[in-house]
Amino acid sequence: MVTNQPDVARGLVEIRELERAHSYLMENIGLAHRYACYHDESDDCPCRKPRPGMLLTAAKELGLDLAKSVLVGDKPFSPADMKGQVWLFNVWATWCVACREEHPILVAFSKANQLPIVGLSYKEVQAQDEPAGKKMTPEEKLQFARERSALWLKRHGNPYVLSAIDLDGRVGIDYGVYGVPETYVIDKEGVIRYKRVGVVTPELLKSTILPLVQKLNAS
Repeated sequence: MVTNQPDVARGLVEIRELERAHSYLMENIGLAHRYACYHDESDDCPCRKPRPGMLLTAAKELGLDLAKSVLVGDKPFSPADMKGQVWLFNVWATWCVACREEHPILVAFSKANQLPIVGLSYKEVQAQDEPAGKKMTPEEKLQFARERSALWLKRHGNPYVLSAIDLDGRVGIDYGVYGVPETYVIDKEGVIRYKRVGVVTPELLKSTILPLVQKLNAS
């Protein structure tokens, strides 16, 4: 179990109350390990959700394969939440043929490196996905996109610390997305420092992306 508990820092809950609740979960649900963060919201902590600090620590210490893990959260993703760290932003879709070529490369890269990759499932629901003579509601489209994306990642591996959904392409407009796949290197201030249109290759990761990430992390 990996959990963030900012209410402690806010003075709304005492640590001993949370420890008691966590102990109950450990004993009655059979949880083997627990990672908890009590840092204040003003603390620029890499553990605070949706930053993946604790998740990456747990994966490393426990030998977890994040590609076979499930992330359960309660807060929508915002790029501002990644401020203070360098990360990759990968735009993908299950219907994208080139994404299928790229995906194993990203999965292998995520296992070998501690660099967070955030995914964006782009325009997942296509016209042919809707029943003949009936338009899906926005809620139905979102549910459809969630289920198909989750199934695809379960089948092919999940390199992402999380993957958001862009049903209508509005998020993509903010990044200048032309299609899929596209990959961005984003610095600690949230500035795009590199953009790759098309498939990311092992050679590109080694020769261009990793050196840039190392430089940005050192600054």
